[in-house]
Amino acid sequence: MNQARKWNNNLKAAIINEEIETIARLYGDLPNEFDDLSDAQESAALIAESIKLLKNKRERLQAEIDQTKKAIAYHSSQARIRVKNYEIIS
Repeated sequence: MNQARKWNNNLKAAIINEEIETIARLYGDLPNEFDDLSDAQESAALIAESIKLLKNKRERLQAEIDQTKKAIAYHSSQARIRVKNYEIIS
């Protein structure tokens, strides 16, 4: 198996398993030469799929961060309300 085909297979597995570190490492090890056009085209398609996966992961992570910030703000506001209510009762 040539180097480009092996690289493609490794990248496919990393994409399927959503292994971000492996995708980043493989991106750094991008083959310089391809034995045939189909290997180069497959590599290009896999790189595009990797970018799509990374963008989706980033969007999901940002949504989780936003949700966490909202939860923290809510709990913080509830804690202040409890403190204010306690001060009024005292």
